[in-house]
Amino acid sequence: MRLYHFHNFENEVVIDLAEELKKGAHAVELPSLFPETWAYTAFRRQKQQEVEKVVAARRAKDIDPATYEDYVGRYELVVESAGRWIITISREEDRLLCRVRGGASVEIVPEARDVFFRAGLDGTTTFRFERSAEGRVVRLCCTNELRSYTAERLPDEESPGASGGS
Repeated sequence: MRLYHFHNFENEVVIDLAEELKKGAHAVELPSLFPETWAYTAFRRQKQQEVEKVVAARRAKDIDPATYEDYVGRYELVVESAGRWIITISREEDRLLCRVRGGASVEIVPEARDVFFRAGLDGTTTFRFERSAEGRVVRLCCTNELRSYTAERLPDEESPGASGGS
């Protein structure tokens, strides 16, 4: 596969799909394969400013970070086309973090009780935690521009606690 980035047809990257598929499930940040250009840098800066405005507008100011412990744990998401994914929610001081399948942790921002979001250059995802009748968090619903997914919380003995685990 031949790739070009942000209207720059002078720098081509060739990816051998067969070799990539042999590596199993993984992600590659495509912009990292190309040299930085002024046009892309300006575009990314503009988009980042837009993301910062979305975060400022949606961030709830009245959510006590002490409540974040309710959400800490591991959630299992089964996707027919992609298999079993583990979503790990952890707390780091006054931030709630989300990590999918052992990838990088990203902050999810409070919007309301039991509702968080992540806004990025790739779009916005909403994380809605559902509680049982007893008030315990039992599932996580993730919604982005394309789809909604529901992940069931794993029992506490399988959960890593605040440390984040794998």
